Amino acid sequence: MRHRLDRANRYVAAVGVGVGVVIAHVTNELLIKPGVSAPVLVIVAGVIIVGTSEFLRGVFDGWFLNWRPVRQLILGRYYVEGSWIDRMVKDDKVIGTGITRIQPDGQSVIISGEDDSEAGAMGRYTTELHTLGWPCVGYMYRYSRSDTDGTASGLVEMQFEPRSGPPRRYTGDYVDPTDGRKVTFEGWRIEDRDLLRRIDDPAERTEAMRLFWDRVDAARKAAVERDIAAPSSCLRSREADCCDHHRDQAVS
Repeated sequence: MRHRLDRANRYVAAVGVGVGVVIAHVTNELLIKPGVSAPVLVIVAGVIIVGTSEFLRGVFDGWFLNWRPVRQLILGRYYVEGSWIDRMVKDDKVIGTGITRIQPDGQSVIISGEDDSEAGAMGRYTTELHTLGWPCVGYMYRYSRSDTDGTASGLVEMQFEPRSGPPRRYTGDYVDPTDGRKVTFEGWRIEDRDLLRRIDDPAERTEAMRLFWDRVDAARKAAVERDIAAPSSCLRSREADCCDHHRDQAVS
C-alpha cells in the first residue's frame, strides 16, 4: 500500500526537477544578458530546481494525495479508505456491531470507529498505526465505552481480502482487555449510499446493521447449500454416464 504512495511521490519529485530545470534555463537566459556571473547563475538554478521540486511535492502531499479520485487511481487494488460495517464475535457469539472509518492521511491512513454491543453499550475507538502493509494492517487502539469509566487499549491485526479491484472485506482479531479472551471480527466496505445514510442516522442505525448482516448470513447459507448440493449433482451425472456406457456396451 505505502509503496504505491512512495512511488508516486518520487515521480512527482522527478517531474518537479524537470520543470525546475526548464524554469532555471529560461531564468538564466534572462540573467546572462545583464552579465550576471556564472556562480550566481548556478546558485539561482539550484534554488529554482530544488524549490520547484519541493513545491510540487508539497502540493501533491497536502492536496492531491488527500483527494479521493487521485488516491483511488494511485492505490488501485490497495485502496482501503471508506466506511466499513463490522461484526465482532467472541466464543462463537456475536458481541457487537460497528462502523470503521478509514480516512486518508498523506502517506498513511487514520482508522477510527464506533460500535454497539449486544448489551446496548456504545463504544468509540481511535488508533495509532503499527504496521501498514498488504494485505495485513496492525494498529494500536484506545477504546472507551458508555457503560464504563476510563479507556482500554490493545493491538489489532487486520487482513484485507485481496482481489483485482479495491478490497470489499477484511477479517481480524484482538484480545478483549476486560477478560483476556480473543475476539474475531469481519468488516465489509459500505458501497451503498443509502445504507451509509441509514447507519449515520442514530434512529435507523441498529435496524440497518441487522438487515445487512441478515443478508450476509443468508448469502453464506445459500453458498454452503450450493456447495453441498454440487457434489451430489456431479455424482448423479457420473452415475448416469456410467449407466449409459454399460447400456451401450450391452446393446453392442
